[in-house]
Amino acid sequence: MNLTAEFTFEISSASVVYQSIVPELSDQMLRSRAILQHTDSHIKLLIHAEDITALRASINSWLRIISIADSLSYILHK
Repeated sequence: MNLTAEFTFEISSASVVYQSIVPELSDQMLRSRAILQHTDSHIKLLIHAEDITALRASINSWLRIISIADSLSYILHK
């Protein structure tokens, strides 16, 4: 079974957040993979997974990573 989830985040410092999380792409899992894209104010996350468990785990991980990077960017650029 191939599953896909797509998220688009509106982030004022999308470029900074993107640059801080793109190294995480090298840590791809065996049953899922992520693709990141960005524009000036948006980050798009695509997750492809073999099963629902891998999809859920990847979604949780990537949402946490993006949330932390966005929070740190906000704190550092106050």
